[in-house]
Amino acid sequence: MEPFFERVSTMDWNKALHVVDYHFEMLLPASLCSQALLERSESALESASPGIGVVRRAWLEANDELARCVRIRGTR
Repeated sequence: MEPFFERVSTMDWNKALHVVDYHFEMLLPASLCSQALLERSESALESASPGIGVVRRAWLEANDELARCVRIRGTR
């Protein structure tokens, strides 16, 4: 998953807003449900500061879904 976090943390979202949903819904799937992935994603978001509201919202929503999955499945 490191390439994913590196890509979304450094992407020029001004040129890629049309793929925001794709990145956070398709490339961060709930099937990768784990506490470790959630913590890595939250940390990456905190250090990335994407600066564009729609990107931050999509990332937060992906993290919320991941957190929900972790709670439901009880995965660590």
